[in-house]
Amino acid sequence: MTYPQWRSLVRVFHASAALLEDGGSVTEIAARFGWATPSAFITTFTQLVGQTPASYQRRYRDTREGGGEV
Repeated sequence: MTYPQWRSLVRVFHASAALLEDGGSVTEIAARFGWATPSAFITTFTQLVGQTPASYQRRYRDTREGGGEV
């Protein structure tokens, strides 16, 4: 793993926690964790996690409210 790949992985890890804990918008989270644009964040997040940040956040929210499966 190269340094840029590692850095992206760490940023996505922390951003994913913020998406769940803070409930901020994808745009806010992308800016907070240093992505130049929300679309760059969405692309990287989707490649590493396998779903978009919004669907990740929504799935967690649904699970907490008893409306979905993990």
